[in-house]
Amino acid sequence: MAKLTEDELINVLADALKLVRDQPKKAGVLAPLLYEPRARLPGLLQDLEVFVAKANPTREERVAAGILLEQLMLVTFAGLRYDTIASYQSAGPQIDLLVNGSELTWQSVASYLRIDPQRRGIVVEAKATEAPVSTAQFLRVCALMQVNLATTVSLGVFFTIKGATGFPDEVRRRSVSDARLEQMLFMARHRLPVVVLDLDDIRQLNAPGALVQILAAKVQEVEACTGMRLEMVDARCLPDLPDHLKNLI
Repeated sequence: MAKLTEDELINVLADALKLVRDQPKKAGVLAPLLYEPRARLPGLLQDLEVFVAKANPTREERVAAGILLEQLMLVTFAGLRYDTIASYQSAGPQIDLLVNGSELTWQSVASYLRIDPQRRGIVVEAKATEAPVSTAQFLRVCALMQVNLATTVSLGVFFTIKGATGFPDEVRRRSVSDARLEQMLFMARHRLPVVVLDLDDIRQLNAPGALVQILAAKVQEVEACTGMRLEMVDARCLPDLPDHLKNLI
């Protein structure tokens, strides 16, 4: 299939977006247009597998894995049809990635993910810790979305190797706790989904459309847990990123 020009892409997205609004079950036609994996992604995924295979990584290797996961996070989300992508330095040492836009291409991403059409931003945090994301770490991103980014962001994403506490391996579980409980409470109280990508999710990201399909499925799963449902709904800026990230896109 020949690569579309920007004008052709906008026309195709406009038609596809109308189709999705009229017939939500056909949303899959949009996914490959909204996320195209970057050329650097396969190599970074291979590097991640090398780290994961280590039985007892050293402290230096764990630090390197943290940098690798941040690079992987950036290259992954750079595959979206974004307008702006930059780092956000908050109170802690972590680097949060902000992805946003106002053009039709990004509006289509927001529509596919069913996030607030008025605050279409996504904040992403990479966590390469040995343990799953804790309740405190989860609440930090919730607070960031509610206070610091209250008018621009309506989706939070943890980009992790180990997932988060309280998230079950099986499909059904009788009780919820820890970060999983906070996810449900935050969604119920503020209508703001915060989702968690783990190693199994990350391994699927080198396919056209994969990122938006995974995120959309996780947003819908949070909606189902809380009984709520969100409404459906190209100029690129240079990233303000640290040295180990800024040359990747």
